[in-house]
Amino acid sequence: MEHIQETKDVKDAFYDFWAKHPKTPLFPFAGTAIEPYKNNVARVPHICLKVPTAGGKTFIACNAIKTIFDAFAYDKPKTVVWLVPSITILDQTIKNLKYANHPYRQKINAHFG
Repeated sequence: MEHIQETKDVKDAFYDFWAKHPKTPLFPFAGTAIEPYKNNVARVPHICLKVPTAGGKTFIACNAIKTIFDAFAYDKPKTVVWLVPSITILDQTIKNLKYANHPYRQKINAHFG
């Protein structure tokens, strides 16, 4: 997020981040490189995390929303698109986010009231 604020360009920020990352070299092995930034939707930053099953994806997402929103201009509209792999997961996620005592909802409420 800091790189985006510095460069004002998501593609450049992505490249700069990985070029400076201490543990993940931009070219990890001979003939390979970290895949370049994918600009799927113009002027909309694309952030994708891969987390294994039962790895806490929803909890990570609930905690990441405020950090991501805070990194961008306050006066710009913001939206969260929550993608899920199945109707079962959709139903479960909606149920948990609607339930005021669930840790996911509590985290979002703490961040956004």
